[in-house]
Amino acid sequence: MSQARRFLSTAGFDRPAVSTAFEPIFVRPARQADRRTIGALVAIGFPDKFAPIFGRNGEQTARLLAELPSSGTVYVAEHGGVIAGTATLTMSTSAPPPPLWPVLRRHLPFWRALRAFLLLLSMGAAGPASRTAMIEAVVVRPDARGAGVGRALMRTLLEDAERAGREEAALYVVEGNDAAIRLYESIGFAMRRRQAVGIYRGIFGARHLLYMTRRLGPGAPLTR
Repeated sequence: MSQARRFLSTAGFDRPAVSTAFEPIFVRPARQADRRTIGALVAIGFPDKFAPIFGRNGEQTARLLAELPSSGTVYVAEHGGVIAGTATLTMSTSAPPPPLWPVLRRHLPFWRALRAFLLLLSMGAAGPASRTAMIEAVVVRPDARGAGVGRALMRTLLEDAERAGREEAALYVVEGNDAAIRLYESIGFAMRRRQAVGIYRGIFGARHLLYMTRRLGPGAPLTR
């Protein structure tokens, strides 16, 4: 996804992330000005997922993702003066679906936009249960991995979900993404079920997604 990396440089990512654990990590809700950077991060973090949907032009995918509305609250992690990671926390059970079509048509020809629209609709999951917070789109810059960015993101999202009164946090992870699974297990998530992806195997690059949950509130495991 070298095109997405070029887009990163125009989105303020021309400086490398500091990869030392001694550099403080600050997690906050994303701002409008962060959207270009978040789009590029997600495009680089999930290249195999988005290429079958939007095409293999990485820069175009990054620009499109920067404009797509989110189903929840997007957070970013700043590390060494740059945005080094992002994640989304969804807690609404009744929010209307985001308007996808206008964004897709701004960036894609009609038939490719229609195909992407139908794929996204068919892949869409129902909102979380009323006492559950869903964590999605967790991405860390490759040059910031191993410095605690993903852990800091997860800790903030879990704290915010607990403050909002949620009793459980949940997420999906691709089977075989061992680094992510180890992180989630280390902060108290456990697998509840394996879900076959069926016709979407080419998008997820695996036969199954793992659905993982973690209890929140009194008695929940500590997150360091």
